[in-house]
Amino acid sequence: MFVRTFGATFRGVEVTPLTIEIRMDRGIQLQVAGLPGRAAQDCLLRIRSAWKQLQIAWPRQAVTISVSPAVPTGSEPALDLPIALGLLGALGHIPKEGLATLCSAGELRLDGTLTGSPSLIAAAFAATAVGCQTLILPESLAGEAAGLEPKLSVHGAAELTDVIRHLQHGTQLRRFLRRHEAPLPPTEVRLEQLRLTPHAQATLLLAAAGNHHLLMVGPPGTGKSIMARCLHGLLPPLAPAAAAEVKRIHAAKGLNRPHDRIPPLRSPHAGTGVAAMLGSRPGLHSTTGHCTPGEMSLAHHGVLCLDEFPEFPRSVIEGLRQPLETRRVDLARAGMAASLPANALVVATANPCPCGYFGDVSQRCKCAPQHVRNYLRRLSGPMIDRFDLHLETQSDAVEPRSMDLPPPWPLTTEAAWETVRRVRTLLSQGPRNLHETRTPLVLPEAQDTLHHIVRHFGLTARGKNRLTTIARTLSLIEQDAWIPLRSAEMERAAGWRLFDRRDWHESAFDVAKPRHLPAATPYLS
Repeated sequence: MFVRTFGATFRGVEVTPLTIEIRMDRGIQLQVAGLPGRAAQDCLLRIRSAWKQLQIAWPRQAVTISVSPAVPTGSEPALDLPIALGLLGALGHIPKEGLATLCSAGELRLDGTLTGSPSLIAAAFAATAVGCQTLILPESLAGEAAGLEPKLSVHGAAELTDVIRHLQHGTQLRRFLRRHEAPLPPTEVRLEQLRLTPHAQATLLLAAAGNHHLLMVGPPGTGKSIMARCLHGLLPPLAPAAAAEVKRIHAAKGLNRPHDRIPPLRSPHAGTGVAAMLGSRPGLHSTTGHCTPGEMSLAHHGVLCLDEFPEFPRSVIEGLRQPLETRRVDLARAGMAASLPANALVVATANPCPCGYFGDVSQRCKCAPQHVRNYLRRLSGPMIDRFDLHLETQSDAVEPRSMDLPPPWPLTTEAAWETVRRVRTLLSQGPRNLHETRTPLVLPEAQDTLHHIVRHFGLTARGKNRLTTIARTLSLIEQDAWIPLRSAEMERAAGWRLFDRRDWHESAFDVAKPRHLPAATPYLS
């Protein structure tokens, strides 16, 4: 007797479909191929105990169980349910025809009840990959998996007996449908509620539209944290594919998102370690053996707010170099390697000195010059270089809007949503019209301006590329089309590259020097 069914294995945020094949012949041997020894032994022990509880006789024949592709060490197979169903089909207790288009996942308790970790909801993607039409999960997780794949029928079961009756007599298990999308909650901090300078407002719009990392430095109480929350409110709702990806990442961590379409916002404490920030392999007492995502991956397609950035451990600060550049976290541990998505918009805030009031016009700094320099050097040059936008805040940069005054700026949160959505669509489409007409992306005079800015401020090659991307986003916001970059966009973009300039540490002590170069001021004078 030969039976084939399907399951899934989970490794971090990745899911792999598995084919479970079972053959029964004459003999008494029981062999399992494709599962690590300990995992296979534990799985069969739980299945045998559940069958004894249900008064099902264990097969007295030679049984060969094959799992392909082979499950690597450190993965979470959760194959108790599919292997139990395959054995029941090989013994004739349930029709084997229905197993050929069935994918299932879950662990069995000794009394036959079904359980599993939240990462099992990703089995919906594995079921679709192998062409299955039905997915059976533990009842507590089926509701979260419903709707991830529109053409997949998701059923939930509390016990193994419910699944057997469903396959024997057609007694329908509870089918879970996609949840009705609740209206999105109101934005926590709206753009029109803040009195922002034009430069600060343009910074938030640029960061949201181009997904540019933002570094803000300024005294305490100047609105850095509230601007980070306002920036999160400018992001448009997630597309269905992005929402499903974010949901899968949070499920691997054991978290549940109440509103799937809202971009995630993560604000880890300054005491967060490297493992919690980037991801790690669970400890010895963890119920799963795969890599768990960190805060960088949990903020995928959303905002990661790093408040008081210099106070984080240096290992955490320097460990963010590669994720900020590649927007992925590549982890390598003993016996494990994983690549986690981390396409998050990172917003970091910092004070200019230990007391926080260096350069402030309303408070007097109490720090010695050497202490200020040492504090600023916690933000290394390579790390600052990876932030696209730089912003210095002042005491009068953000004020609550008085209710008896009209909004100081015409841009609202709704208008910002439309701008961000429009610019991101243009960025995803690319410069098709320019390629068709063989028009250069950057005009020759703009190239000369860019080289002059790089030499004048001592920017690196990465800073030069960041300057070009800022100018491109600024051009798409204003022109609503791909046009060759001009010198004006390059000059204006230079106002957002502050902390990687050659004389930044020295100029920080000159309180009379303007923090930002206004649009009307010639940059290269």
